[in-house]
Amino acid sequence: MLIQYIFYLIFYEFVFIIVFSPIIIPISLLTKNDVQRGSILAIVIAIPVVGIYLLLLIFLPYLAHQIAKRKAFENMNFFDGLNDTLSDIRIKLSLLPFIGKWFEYKKKD
Repeated sequence: MLIQYIFYLIFYEFVFIIVFSPIIIPISLLTKNDVQRGSILAIVIAIPVVGIYLLLLIFLPYLAHQIAKRKAFENMNFFDGLNDTLSDIRIKLSLLPFIGKWFEYKKKD
């Protein structure tokens, strides 16, 4: 089981890097080139871009870990594991003080 988990973890990390590389690579190049020129607008644009970049660097390994864990130990397929992981993340985000109201589950009448 542990070897299967490690295999799925490495595989999903690789898949997420391939899928999100069209986003990550231009973000890093855009930020580096524009900020080195010293433009105020580039620095203002670079702040959210760096935030998105850091969010992807934190979120994607966590997502790969959770999906690999569900695949190896709970025998879920990729999409069921992804759905459960995103539901868990939504529940955890709903407990945060200021942004939690955006992630609460709404009752369907």
